[in-house]
Amino acid sequence: MQTTAPSNLWNSVASSADGAKLVAAAESGQFYGDGLIYTSPDSGTNWTQTSAPQNQWTSVASSADGTKLVAVSSFGNGDGTIHTSTNSGATWMQTSAPLTSWLSVASSSDGARLVAAASDIDHNYAGAIYTSVDSGATWTQTSAPSNDWSSVTCSADGTKLVAITHCCNDGLIYTSTNSGVAWTQTSAPQNDWRSVACSADGTKLIAMTRWGPSYTSTNSGATWTANDSSLLVDSSCVASSADGSKLVAAVGGGRIYTSPYSGPWRLASVPRTNWSAVASSSDGTKLVAVANGSPTWPGSIYTSADSGATWAETTAPANFWSAVASSAGGTKLVAVAGSDSYGNGGPLFISTNSGAAWTETRAPRTNWISVACSADGTKWVAAVSETVSHGVYISGGPIYSSTDSGASWTPTSAPATRWRAVASSADGSKLVASGTGIFTSTDSGVTWTTTSAPFNSWWSVASSADGTKLAASGNSIASGGGVFTSIDSGVSWTQTASPSIDGRSIVSSADGTKLLVADFYIGAIHASTDSGATWTLANAPGEYWQAVASSADGNKVVAVANNGGPIYTLQFPIPPSPPLHQPRLSMNRLGGSLDLSWLVPSTSFVLQQNPDLTTTNWMDVPTLPTLNFTNLHYEVAVSPSPGNRCYRLKQQ
Repeated sequence: MQTTAPSNLWNSVASSADGAKLVAAAESGQFYGDGLIYTSPDSGTNWTQTSAPQNQWTSVASSADGTKLVAVSSFGNGDGTIHTSTNSGATWMQTSAPLTSWLSVASSSDGARLVAAASDIDHNYAGAIYTSVDSGATWTQTSAPSNDWSSVTCSADGTKLVAITHCCNDGLIYTSTNSGVAWTQTSAPQNDWRSVACSADGTKLIAMTRWGPSYTSTNSGATWTANDSSLLVDSSCVASSADGSKLVAAVGGGRIYTSPYSGPWRLASVPRTNWSAVASSSDGTKLVAVANGSPTWPGSIYTSADSGATWAETTAPANFWSAVASSAGGTKLVAVAGSDSYGNGGPLFISTNSGAAWTETRAPRTNWISVACSADGTKWVAAVSETVSHGVYISGGPIYSSTDSGASWTPTSAPATRWRAVASSADGSKLVASGTGIFTSTDSGVTWTTTSAPFNSWWSVASSADGTKLAASGNSIASGGGVFTSIDSGVSWTQTASPSIDGRSIVSSADGTKLLVADFYIGAIHASTDSGATWTLANAPGEYWQAVASSADGNKVVAVANNGGPIYTLQFPIPPSPPLHQPRLSMNRLGGSLDLSWLVPSTSFVLQQNPDLTTTNWMDVPTLPTLNFTNLHYEVAVSPSPGNRCYRLKQQ
């Protein structure tokens, strides 16, 4: 939900332990940034501009109760000062910290211990780390080496610190277990580290890089593990729950990701790369995915025979693969490649044994963009985007067809244009092709007819098995495209209410009722079960989705992403989500009472009691827990009672 905070060049945000009190700091930009600090007392419902001076604010931190705040600024449009507030931002005071280009600040849960890190921009300023043990009244430089520090974090008690650096200096991660008195270089690899966060006890760490996987540690930084499922995107910042079980990251392009992903999609065990297309057999068991690599590094073809549970790289030669199609049985495959950066055309390969072996056909080498086939794999249709030489557009491309399983190819009468996609009915007689317009054929491509679909950048088209129900997805950012459908083989078209704005791929079930559209720009996949009349979010992980395919009944789905993206699969009915992380309940004697406590969890739990574990007579403990802002634990004091008394935490 978007809050009422004004549009700004926001650099940092912090929250009290209960999420009620928020503070957000903006940089002072030439056009949009006002360089001010705002607070909210009601979880972001309302925001108030504080009295903090206008500055180039780079980072802000809060005590657990939200009363003590600290904000740091950098040079450029700022003065390089550190300010603190002891009344939730009502008033601010400049501290005695030296003037430098501060980039990050962190606070203990009681707001007494602070740590601030400075950058070493162009080596003009000494990038140092300072600490304070009196809420910012005085500051002491630590023994951390001079570096281009990018982010710093600390445990709830302020004793365990973690600091990361940009790649322009040593690009390493350092930790301290004594509030910054001494620092240790960890085993984390050199990288362009951008943001770091830790659990309340300082044992679980997460560090984000600019372009690469995130790294996690479960032993306070002694060892690190690269996360294969991390986002290969421009990471900006990351935050952790108190128990370290839930993470949230904001990345370039305005996207927000959470971990662990607990949705219904399953990550495939394939390399992250620039996947360009995917196809499925009619029963959804046999899958094939192709990658176009990069402008200088061609991609591979992978297949799966178990609905995406396992994948294997095929013997197909590396190339700039752009599209792939499959027969209903999944035995006959065709893959096409686009031109390389020098304008050299790509080949058209076929396989008759589910990808075990591949053979190049006699089709011309050109800038292939899309391919489709009949259910039996005898009739094929392939489209050329355009002719390009050294990055210069020469002319539009044709559409080719084959009626002998790819043995021979013939150019059709379709006009030469910048084609983007083709689709076929099950018998191969009805075809649909899209570029800036949408064309149809009812005779396997011998003749083509322009439809009434509006002018647009139509990225993808899909067809029901009988060819009567069609769907097209386009770029609505450019011209209000979105998703259009037709129930009369393309004679007329209707715009749907799909929220997709950059649908790179659309797929249809055999009966045309189930549709899926993969949106590249907003990183979402939307689904419809009524031929596009209504749409719902498919709860796919946020990725640069490039293509989606499904079984004939629409129950087995596979989606591939570009920009170093993964492959995910989905199966209906949706399987249950994995169990949530359970907090540990602790018991200690406190005078004449028993103190029950647990670390602030990521999900709400209620304390229950029962005199007998063998019964189901669990009842809520009537005493409400209080939050200890020093150690971020919920605490309940109970009086000992005769006999047995058992306690548990139950998720609400």
